[in-house]
Amino acid sequence: MTNNGFASLGLFKQVEYIIRCSILDVRCSTFISFFSLIRLVARGQRLPLL
Repeated sequence: MTNNGFASLGLFKQVEYIIRCSILDVRCSTFISFFSLIRLVARGQRLPLL
């Protein structure tokens, strides 16, 4: 394997890792925003003045 081939393989792994992390991030942030929305709604029902 040449040095150039090794570099492109490393880049591919990096891109794969970034894509995997961003997918996980989207899932996590969606869950967090959903959770905050539920808390906000619950708080709104408890305190109708706000």
